[in-house]
Amino acid sequence: MNDAKQAAKDAIDKMEDLSDADKTAAKANVDKATDISGVNTAKTDAQNLNDAKKAAKEPSIRWKIYQTQIKQQPRQMSIRQLIFQE
Repeated sequence: MNDAKQAAKDAIDKMEDLSDADKTAAKANVDKATDISGVNTAKTDAQNLNDAKKAAKEPSIRWKIYQTQIKQQPRQMSIRQLIFQE
């Protein structure tokens, strides 16, 4: 089980969108795990947080569409029309 814990910690260290505090907390959860399932859950939770933080940094698809359309048709459509295609 120590090998599984170390592998999970190594994977957490490679997660680029987690802060140092996030990584420390995730590794603590790995250490608290009492079985392989708990280790996997702690690693998955860290990966989900990493993915969420990464997604939050990327503009939404609707925003990208809005930016494209507003450049093509400035002041002809409202933001609401662009987002909801009214």
